This record gives sequence, structure tokens and C-alpha cells, in this order.
Amino acid sequence: MKEEAILTKLSKVFRQHSDKDKSIQMAAYMKNLFPFYGIQKPIRDRISKVFLHELLALDKPDMSFICTWLWEQEEREYQYFCIEILLKLRKKQDKKWIKIYEWLLLNKAWWDSVDHIAGNIIGDYFIQFPEQRDKYIKKWRNSKNIWLIRTTIIFQLKYKNNTDIYLLSDIISQHAGSNEFFIQKAIGWALRNYSYTDAEKVKMITEEINLKPLSKREALKRVLGT
Repeated sequence: MKEEAILTKLSKVFRQHSDKDKSIQMAAYMKNLFPFYGIQKPIRDRISKVFLHELLALDKPDMSFICTWLWEQEEREYQYFCIEILLKLRKKQDKKWIKIYEWLLLNKAWWDSVDHIAGNIIGDYFIQFPEQRDKYIKKWRNSKNIWLIRTTIIFQLKYKNNTDIYLLSDIISQHAGSNEFFIQKAIGWALRNYSYTDAEKVKMITEEINLKPLSKREALKRVLGT
């Protein structure tokens, strides 16, 4: 399989550019949840450019295989590379890829992967396939997985005037009482971001919904200039 051969070459190059000292620093920054090769972004970008070109040159690359292979590798650089591929292909994505995205959100999940997938890839996906939105948002918002819930709160970050503020408000109301830091932070982030579009609406939401202090503080940062 051509995909596997390309990814095997990528792995070899990643190992050649590993830096033990930086790998320790990077892992520590991510609370030692994932090992790293220690490849800094400028170098990783140069490596990725070559292999992205090879993978994207394939006729209908097997994205299920590619994403699974990359996600199952230990070092975090592989997951970053997977996200880069999906970002490059988001305008050509297949309707079936939502299953891949959901799997990525459920495995090796942390803010560094989830936020890119939710705010960029899934955000674009639901614009391209709007008939899929309600089904998956309903499923995810009612799950007990913090990363799926966070995704439902932040997937509209780039929608601006096209934001479904009623949906966002409803999801926020559902999870406003959460004690989970990443949920509280997501609520504040989504509202703060929308305040650039409609500051008065954000103020109204913060008055109507009993938000946690962190969520409210983050939501009103731009409105209050704090």
C-alpha cells in the first residue's frame, strides 16, 4: 500500500530529527500525557510539507488507514501531522469522514488536538454537510465525554454572522453547571469569540444563564475590556 510506504518514510525522518532535550520539554508542557520526538514546529513544517505533497498526490488516499496509522503511533508529532492532512483536505472531505473525526476526538484527546479538529475541520464539515449537524451535535452534547461536549461548544468559532446562536446558547445552558475546566473554558471562549459579532447578545446570554465564574469572565473579556 502506497500510503503505508509513505508513512513509514515519514517515521524514519521524524526519528532522524528527534531531539531528546526538547522532547522532554514538549512532553512536560503537555503534562506528560504524550511522548514527543522533540521536533520544533519550523522543522516539523518542512518535513510535513514533503510528505503532505506525497500523500495528497495519491488518487483518493485512504484517509481511514492514514488517520488510524498516525493516531496509533506513540509520539505526538504523528497526531499533529494527521491534523495537517485533514486541514489540507477539508474542502474535499467525504461525508463518511465524520466517523474518522469522531474517533479522533475520542482517542488520545487533549486540547491541542481537539481544538483544531473541532474549530476547523468539523466546523467546515457541518457547513459542507449541514444535514449531519443535528444528528452528531445531539449525540455529542448528551454524551459524558468532555471532548465531544467541548466540540459542540466551539465548532462554530469561525462562523461569525452565520453562528447558530440559539443552538450555542442551548448547549451552553445545558452544560453551564459543569465543573470541568475544559467545558467552562470552552463556554467562555465561544461567547467571547461571538462578542466580536454581537456583543449585546453575549451580554444578554451571560445575564440569562447562570455561568460559572470562569466562563463568565472569559465571555466578557472583550465586552468589558478586561
